[in-house]
Amino acid sequence: MAKRKESQIKVIRHFSAGGAVFRKNHNLREWLLIKPKGTKRWQLPKGKIDRGEKSADTAIREIFEETGVRAQILEKIEDIKYFFVQDTEKIFKVVVFYLMKSTDGKDTKIEKQWEDEIEEAVWVLEEEALKKLSFKSEKEVLEKGIGRVSQVV
Repeated sequence: MAKRKESQIKVIRHFSAGGAVFRKNHNLREWLLIKPKGTKRWQLPKGKIDRGEKSADTAIREIFEETGVRAQILEKIEDIKYFFVQDTEKIFKVVVFYLMKSTDGKDTKIEKQWEDEIEEAVWVLEEEALKKLSFKSEKEVLEKGIGRVSQVV
């Protein structure tokens, strides 16, 4: 089997934005998680940044499109960067995550707009959210968000 030269591997860059979104419910904080269709992975909501769009606008738009939840940005948490392989392409992905607060109040109903992409969206307490999240990098984002929320609200 011939070994491919590193220079022959095509790397595609993807840029996304999303949020660690919380709401207050009876003095408890709940966090918004999604499970994409066809997976068993729980994630923070996020999506592709459109050409000419700012990452903050993408985060707000994607959260609403995926869940029907309206949220405001409190501050940027961090960028996470990683590689993965999709078909025959190596993808370098950068995701900008924001700390966000639901503006819909404690009775926010999750109304998925992209039901072909999202199987389930839920509000869960902090401890459960940290246990449910599938990716270590997103757990770290949520931990940072939890640590910052009392300082910015």
